[in-house]
Amino acid sequence: MTQHTLILDYMTEHGSITTFEAYEQLGITKLTTRISELRQGGFVIRQRTESGLNRYGKLVTFNRYWLVEDTKENKAGSVIV
Repeated sequence: MTQHTLILDYMTEHGSITTFEAYEQLGITKLTTRISELRQGGFVIRQRTESGLNRYGKLVTFNRYWLVEDTKENKAGSVIV
């Protein structure tokens, strides 16, 4: 199973993914790169910047990504996985 497939499956099951979730749950350290590759392959993936506290109580910002499923670009045939 490729990292692309793992990310797509995770977003489908959980609705979205962050860099921390990609690392903790999937062992993927370069989520931004994989997201870029998926976009180049025709997948429509949105992102937004969120804020939260880290384990030290400091405010941090991070991106959350989610797959836009009902677009014709995401139909079979444009899959790079």
